[in-house]
Amino acid sequence: INLMRNLLKIIFFASTFFLITNTSSVYSETIKEKCKRIGKEYSWDNCGDKLRKDGDLWGATAAYGKSIMEGQNTRLSYPYFYLGFIKNKLGDQEGAIEDYTKALSIDPYDGISYNNRGTIYQRMRKIKLACDDYLQGKYNGIDTSFSNYSKFCE
Repeated sequence: INLMRNLLKIIFFASTFFLITNTSSVYSETIKEKCKRIGKEYSWDNCGDKLRKDGDLWGATAAYGKSIMEGQNTRLSYPYFYLGFIKNKLGDQEGAIEDYTKALSIDPYDGISYNNRGTIYQRMRKIKLACDDYLQGKYNGIDTSFSNYSKFCE
């Protein structure tokens, strides 16, 4: 399992770095060119949102990564939240937890990050951590966290 987790991290970081800096036959344009083409070059986060919604998770990852690298974001926890979302969707639960934790270190009132991280902990059978996160999400006004806490923790 550790080998698989490390392999996922290597693939994730290598793909993101490659998309940010280069082109290839698979990705015929850099992330900057891709964002400009779709009309979202003014904000890496907006470009990441568009690519994520279109199903281009690797492109979205590269755009959010650029946002973090350039310090462009005024909503500082935002790119970390969506990197966590994408990593979870791609099966990298540990990476998702790291990104949600980073988002929460920037914005400790981000109830959705607590809820999403709690859901990952729950799937990993780390019930105490899941319940702690659901409770924090509940305190920060997230209805889903309230439901999850009531269902799994009481």
